[in-house]
Amino acid sequence: MARTSNGPHLIRRNNRPNFYVRYIDEQTGIQKEITTSTSNSKNAEEFLANFLIDRKRARHSSIRMLHQVSIAELMANYAEVCADDNKNANLKTSLPLILDFFGTGSVETYNSVTMRKFVKFMISEGRAVTTARRHLTDLHSAINDAIKDRVIVPVSLPGLPSQMNTRDRNINDEEFKILLNAIREHERDAYNVEPLAMIGFYTGQRKAAILELEWKQIDFNKNVINFLKEDSKKTDKPRSITPMAPQLRAFLLRRYKSVGEDCKFVFHHCEDVSERFKTIEKPFRNAVTRSGLKDVVIHTLRHSRITLLLNSGESPANVSKFVNISIETIYKVYWHHDENEIHDLAARMG
Repeated sequence: MARTSNGPHLIRRNNRPNFYVRYIDEQTGIQKEITTSTSNSKNAEEFLANFLIDRKRARHSSIRMLHQVSIAELMANYAEVCADDNKNANLKTSLPLILDFFGTGSVETYNSVTMRKFVKFMISEGRAVTTARRHLTDLHSAINDAIKDRVIVPVSLPGLPSQMNTRDRNINDEEFKILLNAIREHERDAYNVEPLAMIGFYTGQRKAAILELEWKQIDFNKNVINFLKEDSKKTDKPRSITPMAPQLRAFLLRRYKSVGEDCKFVFHHCEDVSERFKTIEKPFRNAVTRSGLKDVVIHTLRHSRITLLLNSGESPANVSKFVNISIETIYKVYWHHDENEIHDLAARMG
């Protein structure tokens, strides 16, 4: 039997600072609550007023209330909209992780609390905070897209977790050797993870550019890797033609000779060299776990190479050209002046 109601109203739960709106679902007759995300009574009353307006609007339009739409539905719709967009590549990774955590939950269940739980879930799976943030950004985009298309009523989304400082974790040559040894412990994973680690650490290029490599992009005579793949979609992530360090050239040449000239892709399945290998994150995380190194992700290889080059005395201009990163980013993210050198500079002017 449906409950009687005096209409949506504000309540406060025990030991909870924020106000909630308690209301009866008009379709199911079930009592529900939604957080206002504020402990300020005036702001809570404003939230209730907007809730009532949206509820009334939803009765006379195709717009649905938040509890009527699942996160899975919104993500699926958004993925379809982005099917021909560069964003779709990220969504293929975000979609299963978000659905795995939120399940069939409605948009109403997404708030600052569940967001923090998702971040903890990602960390427990061996992912970085920045990765969790990227997937949550896709979720926010899906929700905002639904609001714009008048699929759901407007909602205030929680702030995304802070981005991790990219300078906090770099690995040196000795740590890289430890990582390589851990990678080689698992022969099947090592088949593709080892070349990823070698190319990433010695060229400083991004994961996407590395995994798309074909053998025709590697010129052993000129000793360069051309990451500027002709048929790749243009993005805001620049790529470069990068010389190979001696150890990287020797490693790739051995791999090339072992698979033969008929193999098209640098990263391919062991059983079928004609099929490109795409899923690398999990075996890489497993190797990091075996190595005992902390806070290392694939992108750490790029940051480490840039930092090692700068610390070895290479000029920012040369490093910028080598990894195809702007000189502004070099100075903003990686370059740290020595206070003693600055004082010496002033003394020399005297």
